[in-house]
Amino acid sequence: RDRLVPIEGNVPEPGTEIEGCSFLERCTEHFAPCRGQVPPLTEVQPGHWVRCWQVQ
Repeated sequence: RDRLVPIEGNVPEPGTEIEGCSFLERCTEHFAPCRGQVPPLTEVQPGHWVRCWQVQ
């Protein structure tokens, strides 16, 4: 398996309301749709699901 690379930044406090993607402030690849909409759940490999506009 490949080694996971940690995401920089801090996880939001529990109960914090977030508009759009919950990784927006910590993601280096974010763009306009990430700010206002939660991405749909997408299966990228059998059994591997993600929520990211970049995989659309």
